[in-house]
Amino acid sequence: MKYVYATLLLESAGTAVTAESLTAVLDAVGSDVDTARVTACVETFAVESEADR
Repeated sequence: MKYVYATLLLESAGTAVTAESLTAVLDAVGSDVDTARVTACVETFAVESEADR
């Protein structure tokens, strides 16, 4: 769930959900980071911004 919460935090802040940004959020709270889960989360939950459409 921490990956989903971090994704929601990034989206609510208007920050692109990337592997780097998601890892940064998880690192900032002292969480262990599983790169496979980060990748899966980014692929599943990343949303195009208005500028990308």
